[in-house]
Amino acid sequence: MISTEVEVLLHRCFVSAREARHKFITVEHLVLAMLAEPRVSNHLVASSINIEKLRADLESRVAATETVSGIDDDFDTQPTLEFQRAIQNAILHVQSKGEREVSLMHLLTAALDQDDNIAPSSLLETARICSLCRKLIPMESLTTIEGRGVLCSECIAAVLEAGRKRKGEV
Repeated sequence: MISTEVEVLLHRCFVSAREARHKFITVEHLVLAMLAEPRVSNHLVASSINIEKLRADLESRVAATETVSGIDDDFDTQPTLEFQRAIQNAILHVQSKGEREVSLMHLLTAALDQDDNIAPSSLLETARICSLCRKLIPMESLTTIEGRGVLCSECIAAVLEAGRKRKGEV
């Protein structure tokens, strides 16, 4: 159900958070770890995302994560609800599409899904996921339509065309 690359990424996230003595592992940890993956970083760059600015912002947010005090090594880093929801949403998306396993790109899309309010705010300032086609689109190319969410120009054109066809204008 979850690809080997995603399993390895999740393991790295937990190990990194535990070594930093973070009490929680967050979506920011997840997205930061994904930036080290060439497919993810190339996709973000192709989507006009400044990944160096994003990385710096995520690193500062991750560094501010609550830590476990003392010298006790007997603690468990716990995933936040948002972290769990990102993974769950990726799995549900894959299942709904009849695909076999969750890839890094599925996980990235789930982590950045603004409809569930789990995306790191620093990324939402530069890009969002189109509510219909689920593509990562720079903010300047998106429009918010009441009742439809955030849509890219291609989906807006498709919605308008469908409306005209329903009204018999085409």
